[in-house]
Amino acid sequence: MTAVQLVFQKISGGGWRWLRIEGDAVVARGEGAVDAATPVIAVAPACATALHWARLPDRSAAQALAAARVIVAEASAAPVETLHVAIGQPETGDERAIAVIARERMQHLIDDLSAAGIEPVAVIPMALLLPAPPSGYVSADFGPETVVRGADCGFANDPVLTPLLTGGTAPERLDQASLEAAIVAAAARVPLDLLQGAYARKRRLRPDWRRLRQLGLLAAGVLAVTLAITLVEILRYTLAAEAAEQQTEQLARQALPKGETVNNAAGQLTDRMAALRGAGIGFSRVSASVFRAMAAVPGSELRMLSFDANGDARLTLVTQSQGAIIDVKSQLEGMGFVVRPTPFSASNGRFTGDFTVSRP
Repeated sequence: MTAVQLVFQKISGGGWRWLRIEGDAVVARGEGAVDAATPVIAVAPACATALHWARLPDRSAAQALAAARVIVAEASAAPVETLHVAIGQPETGDERAIAVIARERMQHLIDDLSAAGIEPVAVIPMALLLPAPPSGYVSADFGPETVVRGADCGFANDPVLTPLLTGGTAPERLDQASLEAAIVAAAARVPLDLLQGAYARKRRLRPDWRRLRQLGLLAAGVLAVTLAITLVEILRYTLAAEAAEQQTEQLARQALPKGETVNNAAGQLTDRMAALRGAGIGFSRVSASVFRAMAAVPGSELRMLSFDANGDARLTLVTQSQGAIIDVKSQLEGMGFVVRPTPFSASNGRFTGDFTVSRP
């Protein structure tokens, strides 16, 4: 395991008793200032912490804690609202340790640690640093405090109460090697952490730069692939557009009159279609209708016939009288066309003007 410090009761002068664990051994112990760079596990005094063992539901931590509070309320003389209750990991079967400490004592411990610049990663009841004996009781000294531990109990030693609690059985004293082995084991796998509920550690979001770099590289890769796909799509559409343009030009060359110079195939083809479309019904039908209308009006003459892109026919008409203009217009309207004349001008006894002929 990595290095860790166990911090015990505060001593006179403001310092702390502590011991340092590295690997599987206690490598140093002392009193005074605590190394804040090393993770700290604080130890709650045995005289301030009561321990119980009970079978608790393990379906959820909330259910287990609620059941533990009911047990504590029945076993404690103090109101449960004034107590801080914490539960440990399942041990034998589904039994768990239940630790009870007055909220005032717990807050006092946290405040003392905070004043010394110590933020513990866990707080362990002192009695749980001792191993659970298969039978009987064991005890050990932690500075001025002697702690007794049984299979399902743990408490501070009292000359009067201990014989009553143990049924007169004398606790077995742990030697130094056994005690240190038990402490190392408890620090490696905290059996019960008092930092629960209102005292739970606040999680601090620390950036994982390695993970952030991986995410950055992944995002860059996704962006590069997306850009490549976009460029491929643009290239594909460009090639398709060029192919369509070439095909349009080839078709236009086939549709345009032979010998015509092609410099804008699409535009020329549009003009060609407009010239053939006349009033939306085709060049031949419009031309034939115009010639029939003029043939029906003696003295009328067609000077020019053209078609707009929208299919309207434009013709320039020369007549011998103003009445002939109206007659030609009436003939075309009688054939179903809409005729919009422009003002005619008179010269040398003849009248010249334009008609715009379109479908209704």
